[in-house]
Amino acid sequence: MRTILIEKRKKSNIERQELADFLGISLSTVEMVEKGTRNPSPGLAKRWGQKIGIPDSQLFRYFFDNQSDNMSENPNSAA
Repeated sequence: MRTILIEKRKKSNIERQELADFLGISLSTVEMVEKGTRNPSPGLAKRWGQKIGIPDSQLFRYFFDNQSDNMSENPNSAA
């Protein structure tokens, strides 16, 4: 599960359905990406990151790195 995505979305006060509407995808797709059972396209990841405050330089880390569950908010901290 990509818990950091969920935490960042909640910290931004964005509900899953609101995010889905903004991105033009289904609620179930948002849920699958957050659970880690589906990867977004690079373009979708970029728009998603912009909406919840993930810099472009960190997109791979948050969306595609299978270690993302072990990461804290601080990108410089040890996992």
